Amino acid sequence: MGVYVDGNDFGHPRLGMRIGKRAGKAAFRVRSRRRMREAFRKLQHELAPMDYVVIIRSIELTSAECESMLRNLADRAIRKLERSR
Repeated sequence: MGVYVDGNDFGHPRLGMRIGKRAGKAAFRVRSRRRMREAFRKLQHELAPMDYVVIIRSIELTSAECESMLRNLADRAIRKLERSR
């Protein structure tokens, strides 16, 4: 899983997701999207007001794993974005 971060002018974080057909069958892809949306919903008040694009690979994660992974990847992506500016 990977996260790309970019600033936005809306004042709140937004989520975008990409999951290809090679990741698995439709049921897996839908379940992965649902879990990631739920993790983002729980974390959105802690996240900086940016656009987050999550690239989902073919690993099945629980909701708690999605939440912790999203938090870690978002923090890392924000630090990387701040260094490049």
